[in-house]
Amino acid sequence: MDGTFKFQPDGTTIVEGDLNLLSRKIKQLPIGLMEVKGDLNISGNSSLKLNGYPKKVGGSFWCMNNNLVSSDGMPEEVGENIYLSKNKFRSLVGLPEKVMGDLILNRNELENLDGISRKISGILVLNDNNQLTSLEALKGVKIDGDLWLRGIPATEIPAGIEIRGYIFIDSSQTVLIVDAEAKGYQIQIF
Repeated sequence: MDGTFKFQPDGTTIVEGDLNLLSRKIKQLPIGLMEVKGDLNISGNSSLKLNGYPKKVGGSFWCMNNNLVSSDGMPEEVGENIYLSKNKFRSLVGLPEKVMGDLILNRNELENLDGISRKISGILVLNDNNQLTSLEALKGVKIDGDLWLRGIPATEIPAGIEIRGYIFIDSSQTVLIVDAEAKGYQIQIF
């Protein structure tokens, strides 16, 4: 931990810096932890349940390898990147409306993207969600960076995604490539 705990008169707590709880076997974060002003890393805690605390993370939020099935209960506001890889997410309900950096969701068990953030200031990575058959919830999403779709079974991408970067698609995903090109998206094949 790089931060200092500041206890507030109302009984809540603010961490003035980073809070690293990587692989600490925690089950939840303390109720009353309102804000971490730096980065928060709670990755590698297989029994962790998100409980709505902290409400705000000023830096990046790392929550990988935790066996979580839903993003419900994650911080309402994150100032930078959100890393949610290698969980068991089936639902994205609970994600913030806006992501101020990258949103990394690779290697989960997503079937659809219902609940996805509507504005992503960085890249969106959905690689290796081998049950992700529908991308329909991306319609109307604004992505300032690239969109990564490697290793997913979806065969169609909706029109109406506002994306400034490229869509990265594996060369074996030929049906998705044809659909993305037909809709005028800039793609990179690898």
